Amino acid sequence: MPKPTHNRAARRSQDAGVPGGADHPAMQLLPRPLFVITASFENHRRGQIVRYVQLASTAPPCVSVAMPKGQPISPLIRDSKAFGLCQIPDSDDFLERKFASAHLTGFDEDEVDQFDSIETDPGQTGSPLIRRALLWLDCRVSMHLDLDTDFELYIGEGVASSL
Repeated sequence: MPKPTHNRAARRSQDAGVPGGADHPAMQLLPRPLFVITASFENHRRGQIVRYVQLASTAPPCVSVAMPKGQPISPLIRDSKAFGLCQIPDSDDFLERKFASAHLTGFDEDEVDQFDSIETDPGQTGSPLIRRALLWLDCRVSMHLDLDTDFELYIGEGVASSL
């Protein structure tokens, strides 16, 4: 398990590292903007930094999101059948720290409301959408794939968006 760190460059290298990158250097050049995936179910809400986001189709508008298996947000996405996707600037250290994985921050996410002190609006799906995001997508899950890797993949159909 990586040592908790408050150094942004170190967090990014841990979060965005591409396993086998030495074997496939072109993979490290693929764009990985900074997103927070959000979900809410039965008065529980959570957010998680994700970097593997891609347009999946335009008709209907869909995105794919890959994230490590076993994340605390996964049951909320599964039960609500929805998620929000909020792109935040790479320079927004506050939001990046707020939604970093517990193994990177060193605190238990269950002890704290991650959205405390952050202005949000509920999406049509109920997912919290961060007002200060560069853009957001409110998505219904159309497919969930348990990949034969350490990642899972969500395909979400956009029901609403904003710039």
